[in-house]
Amino acid sequence: MGPLRLNKPICTNWGIIISVSLRGHGCLNQGRALQPLVGRIAIGRLCAAPFLDEGREYYRARVDNVIRTQLPHTNQFRESLEVFFVDYGNSAVVSREDVRELPDVVADVPFQAVECFLCGIRPSVIKCPDGRWTQQAFNTFQSMVLNKELFGKIYSVVRGVLRLELIQVFGNGRQICFNHELICLEFADTAEESFLSKVL
Repeated sequence: MGPLRLNKPICTNWGIIISVSLRGHGCLNQGRALQPLVGRIAIGRLCAAPFLDEGREYYRARVDNVIRTQLPHTNQFRESLEVFFVDYGNSAVVSREDVRELPDVVADVPFQAVECFLCGIRPSVIKCPDGRWTQQAFNTFQSMVLNKELFGKIYSVVRGVLRLELIQVFGNGRQICFNHELICLEFADTAEESFLSKVL
């Protein structure tokens, strides 16, 4: 696999997700002329969602979670959606009312970001007793890898998500594997891969 340019890594309960942007995909006209999303929203549905840091421009996204919050002093609920921007690799929570139908003309274009997890590691039981990466672990990882040319040695691909070792190769041939670095820094412990990861 060729060099990877990392966007901002995302920290989750299950691992560190690395979004690898292969090439950008433009915004969808700030949502003008896009139809509101109607009907029941299923996990995994593609849509157009606003990325609020970009002045409400709309981008292709996948619904990863539907969050229902009861409004105070009523029996009514408000729905928000946790979306994953499939061309950039970042996530956001947006109001359902702000989400739009994805036009057919862009729905079939391959995603421009690849979702990846570091293989063979998990959060340290000592430094991360709740099984989640600490902010310190995340900040350390981010400072080690952000804006560097890196290689991914793919261990497996399960349901379209890569499990890999993340490696930096220097001009003299020396290599750093960031999976191992997190273990050496005691932010991570060695972990056995899942059955599917081992066989695929």
